[in-house]
Amino acid sequence: MKLYFITALAALALLSCKPKTTTEVSELVTNEQATDEASYGTLTATISFEIKLPKEEAARFGQPTMQYLSIAAYTDEIKDLIDPDQIVLKETSATLLIDYPLNNPARIELKSAKPEGFTRAEILRAICDNYKQIYIEEEASAKTKTVPMEERKGLSNRNTTDGKYGIWGHDIDDLVLSDIEVYEQDGGKMLIVPLVES
Repeated sequence: MKLYFITALAALALLSCKPKTTTEVSELVTNEQATDEASYGTLTATISFEIKLPKEEAARFGQPTMQYLSIAAYTDEIKDLIDPDQIVLKETSATLLIDYPLNNPARIELKSAKPEGFTRAEILRAICDNYKQIYIEEEASAKTKTVPMEERKGLSNRNTTDGKYGIWGHDIDDLVLSDIEVYEQDGGKMLIVPLVES
């Protein structure tokens, strides 16, 4: 996540969520900064995910495409993904780093189904399916369970849970994917970092 997103997150939380205390906002910003401090290697590519909008939505937004996909509902949107079969990463293996909104980031080894490398749709599926699995594992392993939306008071964001990943701040339905960044690490290993917003 970029510094401008951290600032936007704090401003959005202050203006729209009406938290009971500034401690709740500070926790969100502190967690956001912690996920941004790791050294990923050398940035080699940024890959975007755009969907073609239906005519009525394109007219409403004033543009034919949108660069955000819902992680929870990606199966509904993938049919409108632009260039789904394009090879966007020529390597056949990579590590997926999912660190937002997790206190304990997940690193998942990916293998391409094609010898030419990963397609845009293949990477999208891997990211979204692994996010869903992480949320399932978190709920199963947490002693402090997620407070249901209708029972939340003050800040309507998801409470921090104490499962395997320590998810904080956002339900999976809040998360959207815009791009991924690809980094080359020592030894030529590739690291995929999804740019996820909420």
